[in-house]
Amino acid sequence: MEESMTINFSNLEKLSKKINEASDDLTKALTSINEKLNSLNLGIETWLEAGWCLKTDYGQENEEGYHVETRWLLGYGKSPQGKWSLLVRAEDWLMPANEDLEGRFTGSTEYPLLSCPRDLRVAAIQYIPQLVEQLEKKSEDFTQAVSKAKELADKL
Repeated sequence: MEESMTINFSNLEKLSKKINEASDDLTKALTSINEKLNSLNLGIETWLEAGWCLKTDYGQENEEGYHVETRWLLGYGKSPQGKWSLLVRAEDWLMPANEDLEGRFTGSTEYPLLSCPRDLRVAAIQYIPQLVEQLEKKSEDFTQAVSKAKELADKL
């Protein structure tokens, strides 16, 4: 005789509603930041270095003693769809078990931050101030480079 099992989902339903509302609020904030950056028409791409990695995923070790490591980085640039946006880059590295050897970069894929899973959007928000600072620095450097190029062009 099978016993009837009852599962109470009411608490999980409440938590689901809170998660979805909080996620929607975060998406609205990220959309606003994205729109503000786009309205500036900077046309400058930048990526935070590996030290600002959103998260790292580790694959299984293969028979040669290597594993795939995926590093998720935050940046701003032109998406694969051709639109300027906050982006996340998944960089794949083949990493040796022996830490004395260097890893080998094997490729990357970029995604608009707003279409990424929640955990990446949540992780990204804390790094946006550093990304904006880096954009400011690159913009200043680019402005100086353009001024020098114009001076050279004027001399031609």
